[in-house]
Amino acid sequence: MGLELVTDLEAGKSIRGLTEGRGRATDTVEFNPMELYHFARSLTSSVFGSSDPDRDIPMLTALARSGEIDLAPLISHRTDLRGVGDAFARMRAGEGLRTVIEMG
Repeated sequence: MGLELVTDLEAGKSIRGLTEGRGRATDTVEFNPMELYHFARSLTSSVFGSSDPDRDIPMLTALARSGEIDLAPLISHRTDLRGVGDAFARMRAGEGLRTVIEMG
């Protein structure tokens, strides 16, 4: 399905869970609502987190170029411009994490 829900129910442990949704629009996630109530948990959504593109893109580019971060595991497909339609079809189907369009 491509959806991951990370939880830790150890008594007394304060954590933040991570839900990463990259499934289909019709996919669902099941959880026990009593866990939210009893452990005082909350669900929060985010689109691109608290990213500041003017700050973060140059920083992340520098980290990738220096080899400090490896972007290869984040790329599921590569295509040229002729494959963009297929890339969007994979995205709509919840398949493929990231497609890189190679120019030239």
